[in-house]
Amino acid sequence: MKEALVITIVCWNIQYGKNFDKILSLIKNDIRADAYILQEVDKNTHRTGFRDIAKELADNMGIDYEWSQEFRELSQGNGDTNAYTGQAVLSKYKIRLIKNLHFQHQPIDWSPSFLNPRSWFEPRGGKRMAQIVELTVIDEKIIIANTHLESSVADKKIVPQMQELINYLNNNYHESQTIIAGDFNTSASSNSPVLKILEKEGFENTSKKRLPGKNLDWIFYKGDRLSVSDDLVIRNDIKVTDHFPLRIQFKIIPSVGLP
Repeated sequence: MKEALVITIVCWNIQYGKNFDKILSLIKNDIRADAYILQEVDKNTHRTGFRDIAKELADNMGIDYEWSQEFRELSQGNGDTNAYTGQAVLSKYKIRLIKNLHFQHQPIDWSPSFLNPRSWFEPRGGKRMAQIVELTVIDEKIIIANTHLESSVADKKIVPQMQELINYLNNNYHESQTIIAGDFNTSASSNSPVLKILEKEGFENTSKKRLPGKNLDWIFYKGDRLSVSDDLVIRNDIKVTDHFPLRIQFKIIPSVGLP
């Protein structure tokens, strides 16, 4: 039987990539991983110097990537150039984009409107989403759902978004080794109904501790051959963005050679 594979994953909302040089240095040197699951990743925005953040990070590390559009940022463009923010998965392993799952349930309308105060500060076009990719680790395939739920609303209002994601995964990848990770924007931390619905559906929390306070970012997993090989680390010493990176190691039992 083949030996188990170990893969290290970092999940991080990088706040658009505004501190690009520091972020790049950290992921190259301090928080190295086999795959990076990133949220708020800009492309052609004024606030990040019109960079293609995902591409530049991946090119600098010589690894593969997939970027997906969440919003068109209507106040961040430059003349004829459109500006966007979205989600990205970067990895030394091969990545295949499966689906951009834009949620039907959207608690906040970000489109420009005089009656919509949120849009006065950040006018957008688009929808909150989950970026779903297939990661091929040697001969094994893992489904990763890179998730960004709505912000600044009660947790119960974003439960339908998580339910949409779970329904899609159950309908299409029920037997797969699956990771759901990202910025869940939970305000109730370990007691959040967003986490409870994941646990009800058989997904396991990589954080074995009941975390107090307002924790926004999480990594959950499901699969008969997928397990945690090392404890989740929350890098609260890294304050380059408005979120802390999460780092976890998974063990994958190869399917080939199983009795």
